[in-house]
Amino acid sequence: MRLNFCLIVVCALTFCTQVSAQVKCGTHGANPYLTEGSVQSFMPGYFGCEYINQTDRTLSITVHIAQDSLGNTGYDEADLVEPIEFLNETFSPIGLSFKICEIREMENFQFDEFVSEEELEDIEGMYYQQNTINLYLVESIDHFEFGDVAGFARFPGGSDIVFATKGSMQGPSQVLVHEMGHFFGLFHTFETEPEGVEALELVDGSNCETAGDLVCDTEADPNDEADNNPAPDCNYNGQPAIDANGDFYVPPTNNFMSYYSGDCTCRFTPQQYNRMLEQYQNIRNYLW
Repeated sequence: MRLNFCLIVVCALTFCTQVSAQVKCGTHGANPYLTEGSVQSFMPGYFGCEYINQTDRTLSITVHIAQDSLGNTGYDEADLVEPIEFLNETFSPIGLSFKICEIREMENFQFDEFVSEEELEDIEGMYYQQNTINLYLVESIDHFEFGDVAGFARFPGGSDIVFATKGSMQGPSQVLVHEMGHFFGLFHTFETEPEGVEALELVDGSNCETAGDLVCDTEADPNDEADNNPAPDCNYNGQPAIDANGDFYVPPTNNFMSYYSGDCTCRFTPQQYNRMLEQYQNIRNYLW
């Protein structure tokens, strides 16, 4: 089934609502699926209004909430409603929806202040449900490479996990949508070496197949600073930057996979949607 994206774009840009601020993410590096030589690593260019593909699947999420040293989670299960509703709204253009099949409490309180380098293997070994998306909610996340982050996820080809802090899961959650983007194969818009290529994407898009996020309809983005606030009109508000050709960057301040915060970050592009659906259908189609 194919769906005309022209109508979707109007809705996405018109009804952006206030959502939780985007903060630093711990998902970086090579996607193990995209680095296989036989697999297409980019989506072809789009010109004007195009179509996105669509399926009709509802995927199950197993939520694991860490307890603290007193046996409390510090998180109201009712607060899961808005993040999941926002997730479903955002992924509806490709026909993917999500439901919580089970909520579990993790009694090992040391996981509440989670240190990924030391505890990731243990938490997966003790708390993991096969064939579902495992969503772990903890008080804080100390990522072994990037320090304190709001969340991280495994790319397709890895285990079915998404981590988020409890504080980021209040109301419509940009963090959850952002990490689900990674879970279904998207890089950050500013990614400069997703497959070992140390080069910024050029503004004219001429190297979009090998640099940046490998998605050609996302604007080139030189910024990897967390909590970079755009102007009230959602225009770029940072230090002007130019690429190797001398062209000024106009970063995608409204893209979920950027590091721009506030209510401007509210959309995926057609090719990002197609990338996520392609990765789901080819790699994570076992999820139920």
